[in-house]
Amino acid sequence: MDKKDLVRFSISIDWELLKEFDEVIQKKGYENRSFATRALFREFILSSKLQKPEEKNGLFVILTLSDEGACQYCNEYFSTGIPLKNGKKLCICLVEGLKFEADEKLKEIASNPEIEFCKLIAIEICKDD
Repeated sequence: MDKKDLVRFSISIDWELLKEFDEVIQKKGYENRSFATRALFREFILSSKLQKPEEKNGLFVILTLSDEGACQYCNEYFSTGIPLKNGKKLCICLVEGLKFEADEKLKEIASNPEIEFCKLIAIEICKDD
């Protein structure tokens, strides 16, 4: 990205919220607030595209965290499960299709009390031609 393409703007934010933001971006390894903010903008824009009816198909990832062996979905839905040192298992499911289909799968998986964490991430949104 060329520096001439960059635009500076200012925002007003609560001091405590900014402090928490700085802690998170430091843990995630962002160089500075600008890099982290650009990543947030990209995620926000992609997420908003999912709300538009003209956006039809996409590729989604569902991440889950559960006790090792507790996630019955790994064999049925997930492409891979990664055992972690703390006895937990991170499962990764690829869902291709409509956003509402991925949302339904997420709801089904998240309703299992053995699942500690469940998140849907949009990887790519394709417009039907």
